Amino acid sequence: MNILSVLVILFLYEVITTNAQECDTLPSDSGLESNLQSLLFSEGEENPDINPNILTVMYTCMAQGMTMGSYREVSVIVTYNNVPNSPQSRQFDLECVSGGGNLGWQAIDGSLDPAPSGFESLETRTNCSQCRVSA
Repeated sequence: MNILSVLVILFLYEVITTNAQECDTLPSDSGLESNLQSLLFSEGEENPDINPNILTVMYTCMAQGMTMGSYREVSVIVTYNNVPNSPQSRQFDLECVSGGGNLGWQAIDGSLDPAPSGFESLETRTNCSQCRVSA
């Protein structure tokens, strides 16, 4: 690898990490519920009064920030109950965003997917700079 290639890689890494926000806490259950609710509503869920109740949370990806214990993106599989439906498991991605001078978690539009079969045996990835690569 020549010096120009190394410089280009370092430049791209700097651009990616400079633009990303970093949160020093993971999303709360109430934050996950409100993000899940907005994703379900945006995908045309029949009941506009949907109120998911989170039963379990499993992190499948935690994109680390530059400082220890901070995160840029996370992917979660949540099992939730939406009365009168039986429990469902869905996967979605959140990114750390800045709004009104505060950092918080926001669901990435279009990231709501059914949980993969056998997801209970997945391990959490932490050696990544992004959880979902844009198409």
